[in-house]
Amino acid sequence: MTMKQHMECNQEEMNFEAAVKRLEEITARLEGESDSLESAMKLYEEAVGLVRVCNEELESLERQIHILKTSADGEITEENFLPQGVESKGE
Repeated sequence: MTMKQHMECNQEEMNFEAAVKRLEEITARLEGESDSLESAMKLYEEAVGLVRVCNEELESLERQIHILKTSADGEITEENFLPQGVESKGE
């Protein structure tokens, strides 16, 4: 297994909070400017994968959120929540 495949496998198993924490660590290292260009590029590539993991998790959670609305006559209805301009995948 290559290093890139290993990182991708680990990212897929990572939960949202762990991914955000790792992104913060990477950001701190990149801002420190003590890494070589090659090392910085590897960190950047890892960060891009982590952002993808976070975005997928957030999109999944957004599809699960429901909004309860009360009409003028008091009837309560339930609607799926999606931010404006976002289309639900798989629906």
